Amino acid sequence: RKGASAVIYPSFIFFAIGLVVVSLISNQWLLWLSAIFIGIGYGSLFPCFQTIAIQSVAKQRMGHAISTFFTLFDLGMAIGSVILGLMIAYYGYQLSYLFCAGITVLTLFVYKYTVSASLKQPK
Repeated sequence: RKGASAVIYPSFIFFAIGLVVVSLISNQWLLWLSAIFIGIGYGSLFPCFQTIAIQSVAKQRMGHAISTFFTLFDLGMAIGSVILGLMIAYYGYQLSYLFCAGITVLTLFVYKYTVSASLKQPK
């Protein structure tokens, strides 16, 4: 009833909190806590984004939407892995996780001002 944004905003926040907690790990309990936050955040974001991609196209274009979604997801994982690998080599894991948390928060605002705004407009 409340739309995708009711799930996506808290998921972004949970994901960012989990990444910050990972950057501060000093014991096993913090690792488990970060796993809970990241699991809830990322585990909710991925299917929500997939649903938005499918719902944003006509029924006959659904296959194209799914394939484009997964192609761009895989491309992002590949490029992100290279960039973060270089970042880890120069700055270490802690700063890399904090950077990812910042990117997650930035992505929340990108979602708010682009995708969320377009979901509210009638088709």
